[in-house]
Amino acid sequence: MLAGGLAGGLAGCSTAPPAAIVNGQAISVQQLNNQMQAWSSDKTYVAEFDYQMQQQAQQQASQSGSNTPPNSVEGNGTGSGVYGMYWASLQLSGMITATAVHQYLVRHGLSPSARQVAAAWASEYAANPSLWRQLPAWARTRAAAYDAEHALVDRSLTSAATDKSFYKAHKQYFWSQVCLLTSDVTVPGPGGTVDMRASRTQAEKLAGQMTAGAARAGGSRFCDSPEQFLERGKAYDDAVGTLPVGRAVAVRRSYGYQAVEVLSRQVIPYSAEVADDIEVVAVHGGAEAPPTGDNKVIAILKAAKISVNPTYGVWDTSVPSPYAPQVLSANQAIH
Repeated sequence: MLAGGLAGGLAGCSTAPPAAIVNGQAISVQQLNNQMQAWSSDKTYVAEFDYQMQQQAQQQASQSGSNTPPNSVEGNGTGSGVYGMYWASLQLSGMITATAVHQYLVRHGLSPSARQVAAAWASEYAANPSLWRQLPAWARTRAAAYDAEHALVDRSLTSAATDKSFYKAHKQYFWSQVCLLTSDVTVPGPGGTVDMRASRTQAEKLAGQMTAGAARAGGSRFCDSPEQFLERGKAYDDAVGTLPVGRAVAVRRSYGYQAVEVLSRQVIPYSAEVADDIEVVAVHGGAEAPPTGDNKVIAILKAAKISVNPTYGVWDTSVPSPYAPQVLSANQAIH
């Protein structure tokens, strides 16, 4: 879940009561709905969250002997829109956390480096590729910013061996720019159609020539950021996303095929900043949940002036919880 999505920058002009207010900055119900809609659109994510809630409910039932319906993403529609109140409260808790942390950094003249934000983006993609692709661009940008800011305010979480192992295993995701050479191949078919089979055959032949260095003169050259590249679509990313420098491949397009060669890829080298991002994302859940055990973030939240719409619960710093301080459901405390 995009619990860490920054709420700032999307403030609307609606007169409806906000979902929460952090140091005078409102988080609107529409912002909360947008965030939940983005993450709930991934069926795999929803199934995983619901399964975890079912396991939790079964464990509680075995310990207490009482059966309580498990929480879920959609729930019974008690939360914002059609979502469950428990999940809505978790989402709002993360948005409050992200807003407070961002405000703290602004007040102190601090901000993550471009490399750290890029590493956070890459870490999220590596941790959950299918979900990351599914999210809209604004949600990915916001999640990466939150991860980088969280890593910036507390660097005492690092588990060096785990972080380095994650980086080595997913190094293909850690780049900040890729430069490509592309050449379109369209073979006309009968009646003004495109002969896709012939187009593919020619594109694959051309890609082989490009890999061999025999066909570099023509085509179009351009460079993409990871976000720009991802916006080209799943087929493009599947074929070219991890392609080594100097290699070319044929990619299916609506008009035929395209031979694409990777000219260069700007790698994000492993560093302390990158390790911090990986720690936040891969080890502590990143934008999937409010930070746990992060003393600096908790201190920032306790110092902030926070109010929550009673529809979603209350902000309570006295409840012992890995998410404390947090939003509590009006019907059930979040454990």
